Amino acid sequence: MLTLRPTRRKLLGLLGAAPIAATAKPARAARPPVLLLKTRVNGECYYDAALAIGGLAVGDPVQLRREPTNRYDSRAIEVLDRKGRKLGYIARVDNSAAARLIDAGEALRATVARLDKPSLDIRIDVEWLPG
Repeated sequence: MLTLRPTRRKLLGLLGAAPIAATAKPARAARPPVLLLKTRVNGECYYDAALAIGGLAVGDPVQLRREPTNRYDSRAIEVLDRKGRKLGYIARVDNSAAARLIDAGEALRATVARLDKPSLDIRIDVEWLPG
């Protein structure tokens, strides 16, 4: 393998020459999403769910946002619609793994899985998107 001294390497870089011994990292295959949980959105009667539910449909994405300062649950995860309206929270009994993943910077995707508009019953699927 040919190695260049720093000055020659810099000169070739300035001239736009391609590197002589470039090594490319192999592309990692995308790993499929992992279904983390299926859960009910709790507390919807206290927030904007009544306003937002008319615009929701099964399959719609929802946002998840950690609320570590929640005085009732340090693992609380808010569920919001596309417009940022709060629908409620992931059920406390289900939020531990999702909270740890969010806190670790991992990507999660949540979608509406079931919807009963008259009773404001919203169920979501949460997937982990391994990187």
